[in-house]
Amino acid sequence: MTTPFKKAVRVAHDVLDSHFEGKDLVVKAGDALLPMLVLMEYGKLAPNKEVIQFEPEDLEVLLGKALHAGAEYDAVVELCIIRANSGPFEPALKVFHTQALRGEIQRPIKPGPNPEKYKSRNYIIVGAVHSAALECGLKIYRNSSVSGNHESACDAVAEALGENGYHVCEYATVAKIASQWDLVERLEKNKANVVGKNN
Repeated sequence: MTTPFKKAVRVAHDVLDSHFEGKDLVVKAGDALLPMLVLMEYGKLAPNKEVIQFEPEDLEVLLGKALHAGAEYDAVVELCIIRANSGPFEPALKVFHTQALRGEIQRPIKPGPNPEKYKSRNYIIVGAVHSAALECGLKIYRNSSVSGNHESACDAVAEALGENGYHVCEYATVAKIASQWDLVERLEKNKANVVGKNN
């Protein structure tokens, strides 16, 4: 095991460990990770990494989903908090914010089993993969042309999950979860933002 890989496993633990409840990965009340990951699914960080920017049509999609999905609703509330502290509010977001404050819009609750359980779990895993890759310089996925190279960010997260006794602890499962998001493209944008900020 190389030093970057060992560090990546520690980084994965840092992200994952605070989300374990027994043997389950859960997003706890007040946790900003899931809302921020949802926001990053629809928007992008500005070069200064301090502002999340949205194309108007992407924000409209997010606001529409927030009326029906708890994770998106929580993300929009988090965005309202961010905009209230640093501004400016996009017009559509200001309408949502006003309606939420008046109680006209509330967090959607669906009866029965939590349909967002796996979505939340997957966001946590994706966050750990992204952090391990960005902080340790690892590729997201294994290099299929190099036999026996099992030191990707997905491998590090799978190892950290296994060390916690979590049932999703194989590379293939973590890689499949990670592939559902445009992690490679997002990671390259984040690296460029970090490089741009340091220049």
